Amino acid sequence: MILNIWQSSNLESLWYILPELLLLGGAFGFLTMSLFTPHNRRNILAWAILILLTSLFMAMSGVGTSAEGRVGLFSGLLVVDAFSMYAKVFFILSSMIASFFFYQSKTFGSTKKLLETLAFLMVLTVGLCWMAMSVDLLMTFISLEMVSILSYLLVASKPKDAFSSEAGLKYILFGAVASGIMLFGLSFLFGMVGASDYAAIARHLQGDLHTTEILVLFFSFICILVGFGFKMTIFPTQMWVPDVYQGAPTSVTAFLSVSSKAGGFLIFMRLLIELKVHLGSGAFESLIAQIKMHEILVFFGVMSMIIGNVSALKQKNLKRLMAYSSIAHAGFILLGLSCLGQDGFFAVLFYLFVYMLMNFGAFYIIHLRVIDTGNDHIDSFRGYGNQNIWMSVSMTIFLLSMIGLPPFSGFIAKFYVFKSLLSQKYYMTALLGGINTAIAVYYYMKIIKWMFLKDGNDPEIPRYGKLARVYVILLLVPVISLGIYWKPLIDWVEASLSFVF
Repeated sequence: MILNIWQSSNLESLWYILPELLLLGGAFGFLTMSLFTPHNRRNILAWAILILLTSLFMAMSGVGTSAEGRVGLFSGLLVVDAFSMYAKVFFILSSMIASFFFYQSKTFGSTKKLLETLAFLMVLTVGLCWMAMSVDLLMTFISLEMVSILSYLLVASKPKDAFSSEAGLKYILFGAVASGIMLFGLSFLFGMVGASDYAAIARHLQGDLHTTEILVLFFSFICILVGFGFKMTIFPTQMWVPDVYQGAPTSVTAFLSVSSKAGGFLIFMRLLIELKVHLGSGAFESLIAQIKMHEILVFFGVMSMIIGNVSALKQKNLKRLMAYSSIAHAGFILLGLSCLGQDGFFAVLFYLFVYMLMNFGAFYIIHLRVIDTGNDHIDSFRGYGNQNIWMSVSMTIFLLSMIGLPPFSGFIAKFYVFKSLLSQKYYMTALLGGINTAIAVYYYMKIIKWMFLKDGNDPEIPRYGKLARVYVILLLVPVISLGIYWKPLIDWVEASLSFVF
């Protein structure tokens, strides 16, 4: 299927990015407010939710989309289509969930700090949306760096804390190296093709390639995957994850583990989608076979799962355990993407949405226990089941869903990944995925054991406000309901990819 893109003028392009413009306006307003007298923190949260909710409604209702199907913006730098609509809804919803998390965090206790952080969050959300809309190498790099720079600021948001400063420094150094390697690959690709837009690259790659061109393309693909892989948290760029996740504020860790990871996957999917749309199915399959794309993705995915799951087994620190868990989940998602077809792309989008819900939920309850006990080790959950049965059961559901057990949505997400692998007859890859899922049971169940089978040392029963309980319920309901009735999410994901397959 080869589709044409209707190109809008630069002025008309502004209509198609109205949700992003609203977020940028909100960020500017928050930064301006931070210069003046203190404001009520709850009012700040209300304004942030209102801006994000309005942007979410605009994205879901089709404001910034087109009857033409696919529209090129700003002389072909960005594109608006059903896939970009999925990305907008995903990232705005994720930021809305994170904004309440930031509000609850002691790190952002002052009104000035909260205003600045929420402003950064909104601009970062715009960068994430543009990552998934980029159809030009230049815009791809700019949007990715836009997200990276703001992420560095969030990670190092506790300058007086040695762990936070160290985490920020490591994140910057590893990010700079990954960006440099990716830029190297992009420059090789540009040098071979002589153009930066994906459509021109696809036209150049049609037909059989010479051996030299295949080698250059293979090298470029590896370098680009390293840059995207830094965001995905996959092998071999996963070394920074445990230290950064541990040192950053828990709210920032939760946001990075969801949105930054999803940004890496969606920007890579955008590249693959554009190649498939402009090449057609036959030429696309020939291209990925020539550069061994499937084999590379499987190798990186399996290595990510093994490193993540095996390393998580011995962790005592909750945030480090969740960091390695995040690496393992990224590897599992990459296995779905390695199918490079309709089932695989479908599985990735479904998995990312479910992962957002259960991961935010688990991190939020970890955040509450850190506040209760003053430490982020696994023994902080000792006897939690006797102290607060509601939060303990909620945490158990989030963890069981992350394992992939029925009747929760994590089971459906993993089912579709396995389905995509088996439909392509990748039986060994599916077996490795199953083995790693079994390994993950141990360290997730270890947390559950500490909650219900260990006696607590703290006689004081933790009490949480209504907002905390509502927050957990809003995440818990879809985690359960999408495991029982998942058709609405399936329909949305299928619609997001309808122009590709």
